[in-house]
Amino acid sequence: MNHVEIKRRRIQTYSYALGAVTLLILSILTKATGVAYLAVSAECYFFATQIVSRSAADCLGRLLRGRLSKGQYKNAANMRRNAMLLEVALGAAAGVLLFACAKPLAEYVFSMPDSLLLIRMFAPAVFLRTISGVLQGYFQGDGSELPTAVTVVLRQVFVLGFAVLFCSILKDYGEKVSALLGREEFTYLYGAAGAAAAVILSEILVILFLLFIYKASSRPVKRPDEGMKTTESFLDMVKALYGSMGLYILTGLLERLPIWLGLVFFQKSHSGGGLGTESYGIFYGQYLAFCMVFISFISASMLPSMRRIMQCMKKEEQRPAKNCFQAGIHVAWAKTLFFTVFTASMSDQIAGILQHERQEALAQMLRFGSGIILFSVFALYFKGILFIWGRKYYVIGCLGISNMVFAVTAVLFLNVQGAGVVSLVYAGLFGSAMYCGGTGFLVFRRLGMGIRPVQIFLVPAGAAAGAGLLSFLLGRLLTPHLGETVCALLGFAASFLLYWGILSALRNFKEQELAAAQAGPVLKLIAKAFPRANV
Repeated sequence: MNHVEIKRRRIQTYSYALGAVTLLILSILTKATGVAYLAVSAECYFFATQIVSRSAADCLGRLLRGRLSKGQYKNAANMRRNAMLLEVALGAAAGVLLFACAKPLAEYVFSMPDSLLLIRMFAPAVFLRTISGVLQGYFQGDGSELPTAVTVVLRQVFVLGFAVLFCSILKDYGEKVSALLGREEFTYLYGAAGAAAAVILSEILVILFLLFIYKASSRPVKRPDEGMKTTESFLDMVKALYGSMGLYILTGLLERLPIWLGLVFFQKSHSGGGLGTESYGIFYGQYLAFCMVFISFISASMLPSMRRIMQCMKKEEQRPAKNCFQAGIHVAWAKTLFFTVFTASMSDQIAGILQHERQEALAQMLRFGSGIILFSVFALYFKGILFIWGRKYYVIGCLGISNMVFAVTAVLFLNVQGAGVVSLVYAGLFGSAMYCGGTGFLVFRRLGMGIRPVQIFLVPAGAAAGAGLLSFLLGRLLTPHLGETVCALLGFAASFLLYWGILSALRNFKEQELAAAQAGPVLKLIAKAFPRANV
């Protein structure tokens, strides 16, 4: 990964946070019930796109760059054409199949029949997403990461804007249908349908944007006799493309498998009808979405550290690689620990902002499940290093074991009387902890020797405990007088200053660590504020 690709990946990871914010907003507009319907259809959509076009842009871009660097212009041109034909055919087939299987998926697999309309609405988006993926690969093949970076941001901005607009319009129509049929859930169903329509329109606009840039960009014309005289066949292109995409597809499927299993297990075990649907909507659209905001931001900040580790390992510089790895661990631990403790200590206030009807249910998920932020960030960090190291099969093995742990614990907790959807929270913690522990063990065997546990782990843990206690006490004392929103903001500001102030005063960070991990502007500001603290 070069410097430009790292920037594009960081922007792409930040866009996931924007997508999580969109889901949080939708959970307020369509209520938790509407988000549950949206979750079923969106996960079907994600499953189809994972199989057809997972990492298609990145893999196609690498293949095109390799051929262009060798002067194989005919092969590059053929690959562009054949990749588009292949992905269009597969995307159309996947969309048709999803539309045809919508009824059994909604009724028998996920036990949520009302989501049938939404699953069918998402079917065209599968076809559109494959086209946009190939177009992004065209630009990455020419060495340009900017169009892809702009596209991922535009997509989320379009989805956010159109989803709010369409949800408001269709929700009003759904209220009329609900009044006519005497079923309240149609209000939320049609509100969620607005989000599905927003995804389709956003993909169309993204494709138009990419086509415009592709046509407008100047491209040098190669002479007919340039490059190889023998060209690759269509079958050769398919083998090269899907041989490159195969492990990414399998990894993506395994990473999303807990979401699919959790939904199926919960719906099969719950017989509470609308209450069960609402509970899953809170879990998916508020608990997971809120945690995903922090996971995305912290994971994006860790990408430069991965790049430095990759550069050192390519040069066989073991000591600089270990130093960079340990610096990344230190910074990641400090960041994730703060947000994990803050989420747990201010769970009542956060839940009050997002969920009024069932505040305690969401507060319980955040209180006991905030650890998923810590486990997920480290799992993604270790996974990235293993991929750089060429140990992709190790990652798949760890994912397989963690998914088995998730499935077993989810079934056990769901059989406990009254556990409900919180069972998925506990199962997610066990599964993510196993994934983090497995990948971390493999990485630490090579890069974790000589790590300083007191400075890296124990000192931030003590500071986080003090910051968490402060935010908890502020929540208890001020919420009745100031409300959840003001109290959450004050608690965040006070605990943030206390936490980083303690770490600075104790000289927990070294300048070399911040430089190696590229810790970001926040820690640099703290370093300037405490120049003698050697932060």
